[in-house]
Formats: sequence, structure tokens, C-alpha cells
Amino acid sequence: MVAGAKPSHSGGPVATRPNVSVCMATFQGERFVEEQIASILPQLASGDEVVIVDDGSTDSTVARIRSIGDGRIRLYTE
Repeated sequence: MVAGAKPSHSGGPVATRPNVSVCMATFQGERFVEEQIASILPQLASGDEVVIVDDGSTDSTVARIRSIGDGRIRLYTE
């Protein structure tokens, strides 16, 4: 059985967490962050996530990430 999963009525696992979590760190990445995210999202299923941690960027990195508006993105800022 998958860790963090509960058995379903048919005996197979029922995911309680994302199947795939892609982690990404950013700092002053405004130039490339949209392209990076655009290359990741099509490879993920609707229940997966992209966890992005920004380390205090003073450029528009965070604003560009927020503008994407995809519910699979989890943004954490310093």
C-alpha cells in the first residue's frame, strides 16, 4: 500500500496527498520562472503540486508566480 493512502472499497489505495510534489527554489528569478513553471505544469496531474520557495527576491519573481494562477502551485516566501 502507498504510504499515506487508505484502502478503498475495491482494495486499491486512495491517495490522501498529492501523488507528485515538484520542489523549486527561486531567488531573483523573474527572467526564467514563468518558463520553468510552464515546463513543469503540463507534466503533472490535477492532484499533483509544485512547491516553490522564494528566498526573498526583490524583483518580480513572486508576482510572476502568483500571476500564473494554477491551483497546483504552492508558494512560500521569505
